[in-house]
Amino acid sequence: MKFRFLVLIVPLLVTSQLVAAQKLPFGGEVTNRYGPSTSEVDVLEVIRGDLIRVRGEVRTYELHLMNIMTPAYNYPDICNQAYGKEAKEYLKNRIDGKRITVREYPPYYPETRGVVYLNGVDINMELIEEGLAWPGRPIGMTHYYEIKEAFDRFKHRGVRVFSEPDPVHPHKFINNESDRKCVK
Repeated sequence: MKFRFLVLIVPLLVTSQLVAAQKLPFGGEVTNRYGPSTSEVDVLEVIRGDLIRVRGEVRTYELHLMNIMTPAYNYPDICNQAYGKEAKEYLKNRIDGKRITVREYPPYYPETRGVVYLNGVDINMELIEEGLAWPGRPIGMTHYYEIKEAFDRFKHRGVRVFSEPDPVHPHKFINNESDRKCVK
């Protein structure tokens, strides 16, 4: 009977300690498990049009721009998609080396995702408006619906990625070799 009790109670104690410390099994930390948190960070590097490396008060980490996907660029073992380099350069010119505000959401995925603001301007939304991004995985539903609505408004302008006859969503480009039209 005592053994059965220990088998049941020990995992609960360990789990409660992890939750109390806000530690995650993959090594990250939750800043706010109940909703988004906002912080000021420095941009160290723009890796792709939707991925940046930032330094906060406590840690340096990669931040995925939430609710958008820019054309594929700099992925290992995948060729570059049209306008991928342009998306990276646009983001680099806007935020590289600057202090930005990030609204991070609880980690639904192992990577950190957030909305990036520069002087109060939603950079994620700006990439959509510039024709350099598609809506991505929905996180933070209010922001996702705003992104989707902006995408539906701006895709008809025929700018950048939408000037292509059959633009391919980056997710489909990355996961389906037959849909790839590569550029250098």
